[in-house]
Amino acid sequence: MKKYILFVLLLATTNWSIAQDLGRRVFLGLSMQPISSEMAQKINFSGNGLLVKKVNPSGTGAQLNVQVDDVLMAVNDVPVGPGYYQQLKKVVRAGDQVTAKIFRNGEVIKLEGIGVGTPKETYTQAEVIYDDVAFDGGHLRSIILKPKMPHQRNCPVIFYVQGFSCNSVEQLGPFSNSSVKQMLEGFVEKGYVVYRVEKLGMGDSSTEQHCVDVEVNTEIEGFRAALKKLRQYDFVNTDQIFLWGHSLGAMQAPFIAEDLGVAGIIGFGFVAKCWHDYLYDIVTVQLPLIEEVTYGEMQEQLNVWRMPIYDFMFNKLSVEQLQEKYPQEVIDDFLQVFSYNGKTILGRVPAFLQSLNDLNLVGQYQKIKVPTLSLYGRSDLAAIGGDEGVIHISDAINQVAPGNGYYQIIPETNHFLAKAGNMQENAAIHKSGQIWQHSTTHFNRDLIEITHDWITNILTKK
Repeated sequence: MKKYILFVLLLATTNWSIAQDLGRRVFLGLSMQPISSEMAQKINFSGNGLLVKKVNPSGTGAQLNVQVDDVLMAVNDVPVGPGYYQQLKKVVRAGDQVTAKIFRNGEVIKLEGIGVGTPKETYTQAEVIYDDVAFDGGHLRSIILKPKMPHQRNCPVIFYVQGFSCNSVEQLGPFSNSSVKQMLEGFVEKGYVVYRVEKLGMGDSSTEQHCVDVEVNTEIEGFRAALKKLRQYDFVNTDQIFLWGHSLGAMQAPFIAEDLGVAGIIGFGFVAKCWHDYLYDIVTVQLPLIEEVTYGEMQEQLNVWRMPIYDFMFNKLSVEQLQEKYPQEVIDDFLQVFSYNGKTILGRVPAFLQSLNDLNLVGQYQKIKVPTLSLYGRSDLAAIGGDEGVIHISDAINQVAPGNGYYQIIPETNHFLAKAGNMQENAAIHKSGQIWQHSTTHFNRDLIEITHDWITNILTKK
C-alpha cells in the first residue's frame, strides 16, 4: 500500500525572566544533513554524525568555530543522531561549557566554548515573560505576553492550549510569523494577557517524562498545574481567565478547567466524538481528499481495519497483540497508514491514543457547565465533521446550563487558522506541500474579532 500523509488534530519587546530554575536550551545554530555513503567514502569518514551545511553566526556552533562540511559527531558526550537534541537539553543549557567532537579534514578534533541560548520570542505590543511551572519532578516552560499598556493590571487572560503534536509552543524560526503568533499578538492588541505552557520535555522544559511517552491525563495535569500558577500573577484578573483550545487543546480544555474557576472556553478545530470514530473519518473522508484514492476504495479498506481499530482503541491491545491476532498484511498496512515507527502511532505512544479514546468530551463539557464557544472552520481537513460537532457541543451544554453553549462556523477557514477557500481548495494547498507557508500569509483575523466579541459578551453578562 502507498504511504499516506494524515492531518490529525495537531496539530507552532522586552524580554525578562522570573524563573531561575529553568535555563534556556542551547541554540546550536547548525543546519545539518545525514551523510550519504558516497560522501562518507569521499571524506574517509566512518561512524555516526551529521554533515554541517550552514552555520548561523549567532549560534553555539559559530561560537565553537564549527565550519561548513564538518561532521558533528557528539556534543558534551551526547552522540549526534536521531533524538540527540532532547538528550542534549538534559546535560547542557545556555551559559554552560560546551564541548563538540567533530570530524574535519580527516581528523577527529575537539572544540570548546560556551553555550548560546535559543533566541526568545519578541512582540511589538507585548512584554514577554519567560517563567516555569513545577511539574513531574522538574519544570515546564511557560510564556506570558503582557500588553505594553501603562499601569495595565487586572487584565483578562487567554490561555492558549496547543494541539496534538509534541512540538514546542514557541513561535520561533520558520514559525516566527505563524498564524498562531499572529493570532496571539492580535489578542495582546485587544488588551489580553496571553499565556502558554510547553508540554512535557518540549522547548526548555525539563521533566522526568517526555510528551511522546505519556498518556493524555498526564498531559492534562501539566496544563492544570500551569493554570494554577497563572492565577498567582498580580497583573491577572483571576475572574477573567479564558482557555483557547486549538484542535486537541479544545478536547483537553474542559478537563483542564474543572474546578479551577475559568470564565469560559473557546475551542477551535475539534470533534465531538471518541478517537475510535475519528480514525474512521480519517480513513473514509480525509484520505480521499488529499491522496490519489477513491472514497469507495477507502471504505473497503476501513471494512478490513474495523476490528483491529476496535481492539486497539477499546480493548487496548498492543501493536504486538494486533500482529499476533490479525493477518500480517492487514496490520502492516494499518500501521503504515497511521505512521507507526516501532514506538509511536501518529507521533504518540499507543497508550496516549487509547487514553484519549476514553475521554467523554461531551459529558465533561456538561459536567463543568462553563460558557463555551465552539468554532469550526468550514474547510478544516483535520476536524472532520466539526460542523456537526460544534453544534452538538453547544446543544449539550445548553441542555444542562441554558445559555452557556455557543457555536460559530467560520467560512473558508482551515485547521491552521487561515483562509483557504472551500474543502477541495484547501486539500489542494495540502497537496502542494505549502500549508504552513500559506497559513502565514492568509491568517484569518476574524478569529481575533470573534474571540474578543464573545469574551466581551460573556463578561458583560457577569
